Amino acid sequence: MLTNEMKPNNALFKVVQSPLQSLKRLRHDEDGAMTIMTFFILMLMLMMGGIGVDVMRQEMHRAKLQANLDAAVLAAASAPYPSGLDEDGRSEAAENLVKDHFKKAGLEDYLNTFKEGDVRITATTSKVTASANQTLDTHLMRLSGVKELEAAGLSTAQTGVQQLEIALVIDVSGSMASGSWNESRLDAVKSAAKEFVTQIIDNSGGHVAISIVPYSFNSAPQKALYDALNANTTHHYSRCLTFHEDDFEDAYIDPNRAYAQTIYTSVDYSSWNNADFGTVGEGNVLNSSSSAYNASCYADPRFEILAYSSDEADLHDKIDALAPAGGTSSEMGVKWGAALLDPKFSSVGNALKTNAQTIPLTDENGVLTGTRNMTVNSALTTIPEDYNSSRAMKIMIIMGDGANSNSYVLEDPNRLLDPDVPENHASNDYRGPNSNLYLLNEPRAAETEMVFVRAVHVYGYTSDQEWRCSRYWYWSCEYEEVEVSGAGPGLPEPSFYLYSPTRNRYLRLDPEDDFATGEEFTPSEFNDKIEDLPEHTGILSDLSGNFDVAVDTFDLAEETIDKVEENYAEEGDKFYERFSWEEAWGLMTPYEYADITGDWGAYDQYNSRSRNRLTSDEKNARMVDVCDAANKERVRIYTIAFELGEEDSASEELEKCATISANHYNSTKLNISQTFGSIAANVLSLKLTQ
Repeated sequence: MLTNEMKPNNALFKVVQSPLQSLKRLRHDEDGAMTIMTFFILMLMLMMGGIGVDVMRQEMHRAKLQANLDAAVLAAASAPYPSGLDEDGRSEAAENLVKDHFKKAGLEDYLNTFKEGDVRITATTSKVTASANQTLDTHLMRLSGVKELEAAGLSTAQTGVQQLEIALVIDVSGSMASGSWNESRLDAVKSAAKEFVTQIIDNSGGHVAISIVPYSFNSAPQKALYDALNANTTHHYSRCLTFHEDDFEDAYIDPNRAYAQTIYTSVDYSSWNNADFGTVGEGNVLNSSSSAYNASCYADPRFEILAYSSDEADLHDKIDALAPAGGTSSEMGVKWGAALLDPKFSSVGNALKTNAQTIPLTDENGVLTGTRNMTVNSALTTIPEDYNSSRAMKIMIIMGDGANSNSYVLEDPNRLLDPDVPENHASNDYRGPNSNLYLLNEPRAAETEMVFVRAVHVYGYTSDQEWRCSRYWYWSCEYEEVEVSGAGPGLPEPSFYLYSPTRNRYLRLDPEDDFATGEEFTPSEFNDKIEDLPEHTGILSDLSGNFDVAVDTFDLAEETIDKVEENYAEEGDKFYERFSWEEAWGLMTPYEYADITGDWGAYDQYNSRSRNRLTSDEKNARMVDVCDAANKERVRIYTIAFELGEEDSASEELEKCATISANHYNSTKLNISQTFGSIAANVLSLKLTQ
């Protein structure tokens, strides 16, 4: 209890007490809560409305720029020019027409400067390209930090187009097999792509050259196309090429450059799914658990590139034969698609006028039944044409149904994948010559049999009656190994040997026991075996009768043994060969090699957990680099994000490739035909406006 002397000043007490009581009341007071919430919701609605207004303004200005560009370039390309003007004079006059159009429209400040090659007016053809950019200040979007938006347009008018070059880059990865019971994703794309081909050929009014570029784990040129290149051939299992990272900064593939072949092997995910020795690439390529499906490159003609076809039936049959398998490497499909449009491939186009390509033929179930030949139409005088040619237009269409997947590669410490670096093996690798796999066509051991000599009693007396040994325990028989008459001792007999660096032994892989590990030999014993044998040099196909691998048709190890026995069966045909690593990997997966030898070095590099794998992000960057290079050369690129659903990131990566955002389509099975139809209509109209 306070005394009068202890009571504080009453006025001061009220001053202090009043705010405290107010704070206590405010803590429990809910009046006005809805007002605050309503205020924030209103602000959010205003911001969203403001974004819509700003975006609509951007689209309105973009549409205005594009409409004026289309009109200006069409007028410039179609205008009659005085006969006395040379090409430079006509081109200058065409530029002035475009500038004058934009000045009258009050848009001259937004017209970009013409670059070399944008305008070319010859006596018979015209090509005019112009672009414009306008920067717009935002109104309400600036509240969220976006102060400017850009409206841009690009247009080309071209008259007298005589050659239409199209690369159709199609995703045939395993996910394209999904869909309803009566129609897969790939089925829908095939139907739409064939309609596209027909629409283009029927309405082009000139020469057409369409290339079909399937891609999954890789993108494979067929033999005629591969033979027109100067690739560094190290095996004959398949024909995929490996490009150095820097190669993706260019749109071309140089036919004279010695690109490295992709190593042909298969990835094993676990021991239960392991491909045994000699069975790499065996099985049904459409079965995701088979070695064929998981191969690094498909030697199946259904997956190979068809270049520069003008024939509707050939193109339809090629599209019909497409099959879904493997992961996704869009950067490889785009690289080949761009290269087929690049003028550096003119020597390839000429070669394909005489060197026949194959058209795969399939039954109603998609099973390969045969092939037929086709050559490039000789009426295509130059294929591909130069980028600046006013005679030709170049189009690339890229279709994908998902994100890129990881790819598995062996390390390249000696930069063997770079054609500019001389071959060396200063650092240990699993590439190049001198692998641990050998083939010996060695003297056959004389065939022998065990011949009965005598029966011996436990007390030492003998008998010539062999039956005693099987009837009485106290009799034992003695036998002698003798050579079988006429068995051909010394004739060559082929066998594989694999060196195990962890055990320092050479292991014979017994062909009579599915190439299971048999006898073991020390290094000195093995050297004694090959000491008197001449060394065979070459590659596996030379050794085995020059056969090409066709996946899912045979056991390659057995085939090799059979071919050697057939072609090298005489007394003087003995030899040994130490395979290169590129040949060895076509006979065994890195997992199988490790399982047999105990050397896990290659498998540590070539598996799904390896730090050496090529990631999806790296592939995306390479794809966009190629697209950027092609766009700079005025290749018109369209992209189709097919059945991606929520995979927005994959769609965004594809959109980065499109020449303009309007060239990117998000499509489903329901509207894929309309998508291809829209692109075809746009391509055909590009002959007047682009």
